[in-house]
Amino acid sequence: MATDAPATPPWLAALAAGALWFATAAPASSLGEPPTGLGVVGEVGVVLLLASVGWRRTAAAAWLAVFAFQLVRMTSQLAMAEEGLLIDLLWLLGHVWVLADDWVGLWRLPALGLLLAALALSGAVASRLLRVGSDHPRVLRGISLALVLVSFLPFAPGGWVTLVLVANLSASAELLQDDQALVQEALDHADPYPAGPDAPDVHLYVVESYGALLFRDRSIAGPHKGLLEDLQPRLEADGWSIASGLSLAPVSGGRSWIADASVLLGTPVAHETSYRRLMGLADTLPHLPAWFEGAGYHTVLVRPKDRERPGVELENPLAFDETVFFADLDYEGPRLGWGWVPDQYTLGWLREEVFPGETQRPSFVFTHLVTAHVPWRAPPYLVEDWRTLGTPTDEGAPTEDRTVAEEIGFHLHRFRRGPQGLGADLRSYMQEGDPARQYRKVIAYDLRALTRHTLALEAERPMVVVWMGDHAPPGITARHSFAVPVHVMATDPALLEPFLERGFAPGLFPPGKPALGHHELYEPLTELVPRD
Repeated sequence: MATDAPATPPWLAALAAGALWFATAAPASSLGEPPTGLGVVGEVGVVLLLASVGWRRTAAAAWLAVFAFQLVRMTSQLAMAEEGLLIDLLWLLGHVWVLADDWVGLWRLPALGLLLAALALSGAVASRLLRVGSDHPRVLRGISLALVLVSFLPFAPGGWVTLVLVANLSASAELLQDDQALVQEALDHADPYPAGPDAPDVHLYVVESYGALLFRDRSIAGPHKGLLEDLQPRLEADGWSIASGLSLAPVSGGRSWIADASVLLGTPVAHETSYRRLMGLADTLPHLPAWFEGAGYHTVLVRPKDRERPGVELENPLAFDETVFFADLDYEGPRLGWGWVPDQYTLGWLREEVFPGETQRPSFVFTHLVTAHVPWRAPPYLVEDWRTLGTPTDEGAPTEDRTVAEEIGFHLHRFRRGPQGLGADLRSYMQEGDPARQYRKVIAYDLRALTRHTLALEAERPMVVVWMGDHAPPGITARHSFAVPVHVMATDPALLEPFLERGFAPGLFPPGKPALGHHELYEPLTELVPRD
């Protein structure tokens, strides 16, 4: 007579499911939360309870859903230094796809396939393991109920991932309702008035990822201070008066278009959902380009990276009078970094090809520079003649980005350790093994290029030039870090008053406390214009 195979003890099912569930909670540690807790124990109990009543596939699906949610939370935190709302993250999928195309091209397709395969495999493994202990469903049910009850003890430290998911969905729903109030706020700006004869040119240059980290991180603050101490007297000797402050960006680590929109709309746009709502109403809302145009200004938008390609259309939703995109620059030099065009080239093009074309009216110029966009590689060299950067035979530029084979080799060996603590590939990629230092070098390049550009401007009338960051840099900035520097330069010191009144300080060194938010730059910028 054959004997039955020994039944698998139900506690093993609890152990297996618990191990899997704790794995889903692990990414929360990157969000500053404990990776485990009695709340997670309760969620293990819920999954086991579903499995014990025969809903094994439902239990596995629940586990997979929470695991995917945790991975999304972790990715959002690493990329943006904040936990994004799901409704926003859904909108951002298109941007992620375009960014992946910029970085790895067609390799994004197999990468997506591998991600989906990994998630499917995770679900299959969870379903298989949840079959353990099914020979004793009543015992398994008792264990699951005990785990749920334990999680509600007064001293339970929390850790319920599903509660975080519910809160995220609730906040996403509230955001849709709050957007109407945001639209009303955007409508509250004063109407433009005719500019007086001494109206200044207003140029605003956004330095990608220029964050307050450069003033607060001890490893890079010293060299950055030395850079500003070198640049300030050069600008002042040329007749520029300077004031600086910190502005709180609405986003961190990425989403430059949202930061730009907050400045241009004068409204605290902080979410992709809000951005799309407001930009869809752009032709009915007041904004800086419309205000300056109404005051008699010629308005110019400069985005040197923007080019038409699958998933991307050239847009001018705020109706600038003139646009400068990638194709307009006639750049044929090496493609450097994510932005392709060195910022020194773009600035030189503006001085010689755009600014001389409009002399009868004052100008409002909004330029978003690109060289400091992650990933931070060796910055371009500053050259005497910016036009040499646009030639295919240029020898003054650093080497181009790595080939696909080099990129794959780097990722295959990124965890290999060497005598200095990092594998050779990783040290080479990080340029000295420290991304913060490489980041500082790229920002230094931009500020030096902007100094040359500002000194080379031929002012036909009073002029105000603003250098500012859009958001804090990704990956190397602490969570909830949103402050960025704003440097204002003017040919007439009286033009700095709107900024000094709001907490800015003379010189290139901003006070430690933020003076305003991005959206609050709207008022001092319009106050620069005298009435006719």
